[in-house]
Amino acid sequence: PMIANRPVTFALKSGSLGYVSTMTQTAELMGPPPLAVGSPATNYHLGGAPIVVAPAATLGQGAFANSLLTVADTSPYINDRLNIQSAGGLVVSGSTLIYNGIVIGSFTAGRTVTVKFNANATQAGVLAVAQNITFTSIVAKPMTGNRGISFHLRVGADGYVVTSNTTVKVTA
Repeated sequence: PMIANRPVTFALKSGSLGYVSTMTQTAELMGPPPLAVGSPATNYHLGGAPIVVAPAATLGQGAFANSLLTVADTSPYINDRLNIQSAGGLVVSGSTLIYNGIVIGSFTAGRTVTVKFNANATQAGVLAVAQNITFTSIVAKPMTGNRGISFHLRVGADGYVVTSNTTVKVTA
């Protein structure tokens, strides 16, 4: 829906007298929570260990149960890989994501990471996942240059989609 406040009017009509009383309230529609994955580019050095793509990502408040996060490497380099690392309260166990001891979703990884959050997902858990997406190359000497990384978050039942982009710079 369009994000704007909406007036809602309630009318009460008395049966036989025809008396009408009205009251108007404003319903505030909240927009999607902002997602920012930051810049400047994160540097990945040839042959290096995986790096975190957006360690300083931020995410606004919202209802994140049953959300979907897709993180994609938009470059043409087929040897790039994205994944999720365990860190802080986030534990990766196979394809399961556990935040502070609670299973919050599952994922697949490769050139794209797709996370399906469950009903236990919270703002803090979703943010922990976004802050722990990693980049690496499966070849010892990948092509140098910039890699575009896009984050798309479909927020819960509302279906809002928020997008943010960052860059990984592959250097010698």
